[in-house]
Amino acid sequence: MRYKYKQCPRSLDQKIFDKIQQRRLQILLHSYLYYSCDTNVISDRQYDIFARELLTLQNENPMESECCEFYEYFKNFDANTGFDLPKFEWLQIIANRHGWSGTNRGR
Repeated sequence: MRYKYKQCPRSLDQKIFDKIQQRRLQILLHSYLYYSCDTNVISDRQYDIFARELLTLQNENPMESECCEFYEYFKNFDANTGFDLPKFEWLQIIANRHGWSGTNRGR
């Protein structure tokens, strides 16, 4: 299963747009693994790096941020926690497919 990104409007920076989308998907997945599966495949430190990078990208590039997928869920994201982010069904499918459900890797 491959996620299909929204397309970047021509007037915006494609690299920034892509990086925001990438980080949002990573934060969604790793928050789901941590809070719903009680596992992680990256360290807490790496998660914090991704989260802070996403926050900076969103703050410095508001137009790209608003046009990217999942804007409504990340518009108030403060990089402190992913607990309140949505737990989409496709996140469970990804976790199950990779055998990440409840294995406590990386802690």
